[in-house]
Amino acid sequence: MTKHYLDIDVVNRTNASMLYVHVTGRRLQNEEPYRDLGPMMMKADGQTPHMLTSGGAIHTLVTVDHGIRVGGPGARKRVRIPRLAGGRIYFSMGRPLKFYVNPSPDGPALVEPSSLNKGDVNYNGHWSFAELTFNAAQVYANVSYVDFLSIPIALHLTNDTGRDQEVRGIPWGGVTRIAEGLEKLGGAWKKLVVRSPSGSIIRILSMNSGYELYPDLFKNFFRQYIDEVWKHYERVDLLVDTKPGWGTFTGRVRGGQFQFTGKFSFDFEKPTTRDVFTCNTGPFGVRKPRDEREEARLAVGARISAALNRGTLLINNKQPRNEKVSTYYEHRPINHYSKIVHSVSDENRGYTFPYDDVCPDGQPDQSGFVNGGNPKVLKVTVGGFRRGKL
Repeated sequence: MTKHYLDIDVVNRTNASMLYVHVTGRRLQNEEPYRDLGPMMMKADGQTPHMLTSGGAIHTLVTVDHGIRVGGPGARKRVRIPRLAGGRIYFSMGRPLKFYVNPSPDGPALVEPSSLNKGDVNYNGHWSFAELTFNAAQVYANVSYVDFLSIPIALHLTNDTGRDQEVRGIPWGGVTRIAEGLEKLGGAWKKLVVRSPSGSIIRILSMNSGYELYPDLFKNFFRQYIDEVWKHYERVDLLVDTKPGWGTFTGRVRGGQFQFTGKFSFDFEKPTTRDVFTCNTGPFGVRKPRDEREEARLAVGARISAALNRGTLLINNKQPRNEKVSTYYEHRPINHYSKIVHSVSDENRGYTFPYDDVCPDGQPDQSGFVNGGNPKVLKVTVGGFRRGKL
């Protein structure tokens, strides 16, 4: 019998006297057509979904208690969630997070904690999150460092057949090692490490977030590399394999545009550094109508964006088929945030930019996800693991 709920076991392996959990997402109808029912949060009992309402005013505080109390070091709490899309499991040390709602033409819009807005009441807290989708087909969860890295998280998924998947994440002391590695580089890289007045690490910003806060420092980071890529592919074809989607597309730069042919034809304009960091602006942004042709274009864009972030687009013209993890982040300009996070995390797995899940056949996953149908329980361990033990 298909279950319409997912059990999540949260384990506190931090030194916080109280760990809080908040679950957000868009609730899905249990039966076909699996309609989006709107934004929800789990109540503090960890069992009851609460559908959000706008309240009519901008920045209305969500007053329903949604801080699920796990307990102190070593404590464990089971949370049971309904089907949802675009979910997040937030973890906060010592105090619950505050969430707000804005009205919009499409219904209430949840305002989630900000790692960039110093005016946000949550800004100086120690918190992090994992991303989660639980629909009729499967559960999918990942440790997300796309915006920032703070409290280490590990995932362990078991389905009804007993098959296990695991992402161990950042080891004990790993966040400090990553921060010290970036600070040692100095300059703009040092700015990515956010410390409290006492010197403790609050979070480490990704390059995407670093650009948003310090655009002048990273503004032209990829410009020379992008120019070299565009010049190179005036003479050489770029082959991009969308795998089971729409097959392989062949691209060549003509008149400043990357022109692709295959099942469909489309162009890419030259991206800016910001476009490469965000992976969703400029040529990587969504165009309308979002039809099959547009989905194919976005799939090609994802692979180009990943290769630009990893510094491999000049050394491999068959993306991502001939990619090798050993060549990632070895050619300038180097995304040192991604390079150091991957080098410290277990099996080099951790989602450090939006298309870090682009993975060539035969190469290990870099993004740090677990997924599968018929899930039995998702165990989330908060706090770094010690070697040989999760």
